[in-house]
Amino acid sequence: MRSELLARYAIGEPIYENEFIVYPAKDQRMDRSVFIVTPDLALKSDKERFDRVWTSVNEAKQLSPLRFVEIEDLVPPTPEDDNFYIVERRPSRTLRQYLEEQEMIAFDKAGEIGRHILEGLATLHGAGYAHNALTDQCIYVSEDYSGLSVRIGNLHLISKIGEHIVPPYAPEFGAPEIYSSGTFSASPALDIYAMGMIAYKLFLPRQTYADVFHSVLIWEDEHQREQSWKNIHVDPANVFPRLDILVPGFPAELAGLVERMQSRDPAGRPPTAADALQEFRNATVGRYIAAPLPGGGPAEAKKKAARKWSAGKIAMIAALLAVCIGVGIVTVPKILGPDPELVASVDAWKAEAAKRQAMAVAAK
Repeated sequence: MRSELLARYAIGEPIYENEFIVYPAKDQRMDRSVFIVTPDLALKSDKERFDRVWTSVNEAKQLSPLRFVEIEDLVPPTPEDDNFYIVERRPSRTLRQYLEEQEMIAFDKAGEIGRHILEGLATLHGAGYAHNALTDQCIYVSEDYSGLSVRIGNLHLISKIGEHIVPPYAPEFGAPEIYSSGTFSASPALDIYAMGMIAYKLFLPRQTYADVFHSVLIWEDEHQREQSWKNIHVDPANVFPRLDILVPGFPAELAGLVERMQSRDPAGRPPTAADALQEFRNATVGRYIAAPLPGGGPAEAKKKAARKWSAGKIAMIAALLAVCIGVGIVTVPKILGPDPELVASVDAWKAEAAKRQAMAVAAK
């Protein structure tokens, strides 16, 4: 690695990322974390593709950084060191980590995250590029006093639309066509399919998502799980349930959009992220899904309330009231009226007092 990079950054153990090596590092001057990305030997051996990737990353740096990770520095190849290096800042939390922290995300917040992702993809597609390796681990989420921030990372994996590429291996989000043999081209359709799978995770409670993909998640072995994902994406018999079936009150138009994003036929998906974004905005902005009531929704609660005041129940309540009133007529006067024995004793005392008074008057 270049001497200037070694002098400035404390570099950790590398991670392999689809023809690239990623080094987590710490900027010792600014005291912040960064990632240093460089191609591995497989990419370096294909000089033409190597040059195209370097060009793509340079052009990606010129795009609006609003929805992408911040590329701090690009170190070009030299005769002494034929690697190029990308120094980028990534927020600390991936979308996958964000989703795992809570059982379910509120509909409005999930919609905001989805819109931000589609805005980033629309920027890429508009510039003639496709990401091709979009997953919930290359999307970064952060929240602070300024609000929610969502950014797309791994820009070293983007390619010119139509360019022949090595298919990215993203089992949970991989479109069916990436598993076909032969040459493969970069396409917005891959991003749209991956976005459909991401939307599925965004809008579903964790337990519901686990129930839908139980046949995948039961595997502890990673290879078996990846093979199961491949089977689910490729097999036309596996149909993803619509979101408005899984979530009561879910907007039907948004469920239909996600269903088209997940189409196994690329022609059935929205052509680009800009097309999907407009529909997504219309279906999410200003919408709210209330949490379901225990035992059913509002309609079910009304039915139960109506059943409580049936004719039989009214008659039973009337009979109980009649019994209570009858008992009250008998018992209330006894409870609230004077004690008869006390009244008799008071009358006797009054008679005795009157007799003594008459005797005293006669005797002067």
